[in-house]
Amino acid sequence: MELPTVQVWRKAAAYWGDWDNQICLYLGLPLGVTNDELGHGAVYRYNPQALRLEPTPFLEIRLRFPARKFTGHVMPVPESLGDRFSLAEFSAVEISVGEDAVVAVDGFGLPFNNPGHETHDWVNNGSTVAGSMTFVNILQQRKWRIIVEEKFAKMKRLWERSIQQCRDLRQRDREDWTVPASHDVPSNFPPTRRHLISGQNRATMHAVLRKGRGFFDLWETHQNPEFHGMDGSSEMKWTLPAANILHSDEIMLKCLMMEIPAPDRGRFVQYMSNLPLGFGIISAGPRFGKTAAICVATLCLADRVNSICATAPTAAAVDQLAIKLNDFDMSSGTRQLHFPRPRGQDFVNPKMIVRGHSFTDEIEAFLELLERPNGGDRIVLFDSIGRPRWKLYLSATYWLLIVLGSPAVPAIPLTCFPRLQSFRQQLMSHPDSAVLVDVATGRLSWAEYANMGHISRTIDFLALKLLNLIILADVVCITPNLSRERAYHWWLITCAGGIAVDDAHSMTRSDLYFMGNNMIPCLLAGDERQFLPTGTHNNLISNSPFDRQLSALAFYKANSWPVYRPRVPLRTARGMFDLCRDIFYDDAPALNYSSLCDPLAHLRLNGVKLERWLQQWYGSTTSHRLPLAPAAGGYLRPVFVNVRASKTWRNYAPRAVMNPKQCVLALHMLRRPVMFARVDPCQIRIVTADAGNVHFLRRLMLSVPCYSMLQGMPPPATVEESLACEEEIVCAILGRSRNYGPGAMLDANRLNVMLSRHQSGLIIVGDFAAIKSERVQENGERKRRREEEDEPGFGRELIIVKDRKIDHEEALKKVYQWVKTRGRFIDGTLPRSGMEREEDVFSAFTGPGSHWVEVYW
Repeated sequence: MELPTVQVWRKAAAYWGDWDNQICLYLGLPLGVTNDELGHGAVYRYNPQALRLEPTPFLEIRLRFPARKFTGHVMPVPESLGDRFSLAEFSAVEISVGEDAVVAVDGFGLPFNNPGHETHDWVNNGSTVAGSMTFVNILQQRKWRIIVEEKFAKMKRLWERSIQQCRDLRQRDREDWTVPASHDVPSNFPPTRRHLISGQNRATMHAVLRKGRGFFDLWETHQNPEFHGMDGSSEMKWTLPAANILHSDEIMLKCLMMEIPAPDRGRFVQYMSNLPLGFGIISAGPRFGKTAAICVATLCLADRVNSICATAPTAAAVDQLAIKLNDFDMSSGTRQLHFPRPRGQDFVNPKMIVRGHSFTDEIEAFLELLERPNGGDRIVLFDSIGRPRWKLYLSATYWLLIVLGSPAVPAIPLTCFPRLQSFRQQLMSHPDSAVLVDVATGRLSWAEYANMGHISRTIDFLALKLLNLIILADVVCITPNLSRERAYHWWLITCAGGIAVDDAHSMTRSDLYFMGNNMIPCLLAGDERQFLPTGTHNNLISNSPFDRQLSALAFYKANSWPVYRPRVPLRTARGMFDLCRDIFYDDAPALNYSSLCDPLAHLRLNGVKLERWLQQWYGSTTSHRLPLAPAAGGYLRPVFVNVRASKTWRNYAPRAVMNPKQCVLALHMLRRPVMFARVDPCQIRIVTADAGNVHFLRRLMLSVPCYSMLQGMPPPATVEESLACEEEIVCAILGRSRNYGPGAMLDANRLNVMLSRHQSGLIIVGDFAAIKSERVQENGERKRRREEEDEPGFGRELIIVKDRKIDHEEALKKVYQWVKTRGRFIDGTLPRSGMEREEDVFSAFTGPGSHWVEVYW
């Protein structure tokens, strides 16, 4: 039977694991060219040559033939196909699968859209491909004849070698195992309403989604008449059930959409109105509005379900997410007042956003606020290393004090929150609440209350009421670690109807397990080209040692789940993102700068002042041999300061690294625009890769009088500390030199974060001489044998890192090349007198007996 042509190519397994050691066949189904434009989302796959995720025009279907349960051989192309294929350049592979064997199909059932193409009807409508065979029938066939674009002799040699490798690897596997006899034993308690199996289909769907291999096994399960689909039917189509999470109120939806840039609104509405399984991904570069998009989607989803759990990898990120959710909700609620509504239709009430903390901290802070009601936001609880573990704003204590009418929090009319109003009525009916209200409002002093002996009884009462507030909340923002606390764990199981995760690129898949297994709507937002999940290590005992290095966001993106990509950069002057765009996001769609990115806007004046000063000081050939190239009209550009002959020092006691010359020159470059161009020092931040440079800069700014004008500047920070910080002007100190090498700058993700913290000005301080050739060369014997035998270089042999050239310095080299080709670099020099000499400052900082030593690469 002659079948239509489906693109087949040989490609490495991406995030599905190259350790399967199976013979695989890849099918490529062409996706719609305008899918991203129409709001259906972009599809990504892992590119093993570039070692990153990239958009792909195909949806990949992988068939894995079971080892030792199939037979295959290579033969010449039949002469009957000579009119379609060259008999000399092509060969045929015939694979026969045993009747008791199962061919695993990965990628089946993933969202697919390509209207007008024949594959759209094959996979979405179940139309026949050839004769009476559907696409599913083709995937289930037991005999395969594959035409390969390779000469017969070469293909036969490669096939025999691949079969032998699979056979040798699996000789250690045992085919028979002794399993003790067993029988099912019922539980020791009768089932209740919570234990009914009404949601087993959702649990099965959730488990299949979590594996990331597609839904073919689930499709075969649906052939059993006892298994029904999520919609109650007994048939399973390729198309997954979709959810519309947009706000049900049209006016409120229009108000919320004002938080999304106008060019992205249509695609955002289309994507969120048709989410397969209620699972969505938002991914883009820094300051493209990912947090704004997930906040709008979360507020819309909160209108559809009872409660939402919003989370992020760190406490600071959760605080920022909670504040933005509340700000967006309040601003949208204010906008809806300007739209007329039909008679009898009420306005949408604001959402109750709760920033969840540990109940122990909540009770401690509540009692302290009762004792000192004037403390307000100044009362912050800290952990053992000085990080704040509790803040008042939007906490459960904050809402409880509002209900009690305490002066420690701003007064909010409870009529806007019907749930809080009914909660107050129930609270007032309790006998212990009257005394608590008197203490909270100030009618009863804390000393008098303490003498009454009600504190111990109040603690249990408070724990119950705080839990009631968590249940009443529309959105609860907690960290993944806090989800293990008993109260929040119970709330997640019984009350939570959706999950929203910001900065999901820094969270592992195991961090998402707290969402349960009931297939509730889930939204992920992040950028996998930023920092990876922390705590990665190679565990030789684990079967999956690299799982903790793979974020949940990257996992689902790599497995071809549609992704919504914001395209309008926010809070970034026009042209300031071009460096990161050309180096780290060269596969992203074209930038569409909004009117807010105009450099002449009020918030960008410091960047304009800096650019004018740079052109005035370094733009002429009279004072510099290579003048600084001017930025194009209406654009701002980063500038690189090349520090020649700088040295990197290392303290082996705390294992810190420091480059004093680059630090001194960075302060020297910042002092002059502050002095002569009136740049606001409060809008400047120094970011460096090493903690040693941070301590050196802080002490230098305090000890050298000429840097006193920089005292209003935020303290210098490392790359990790700068994640939640954005300033108009950022000075990025690479801290690398010829004697030390690129060091931490080999990490492209770290370099990306460092060069994307600015809004209107970026000064990069480094040394061009830090680059040194560091490549892993291909094994000479292997290369010689392949050239002699003219062996084709495809399959697994191309993706093994140790067998091909890897340039670890590629990202840093591109940064140097970018500034050189555009003429945006200057040679930094220091005066030879005073305390600005490198030797004088370094000696004053280290002193005699210092552990700092010069290191060589």
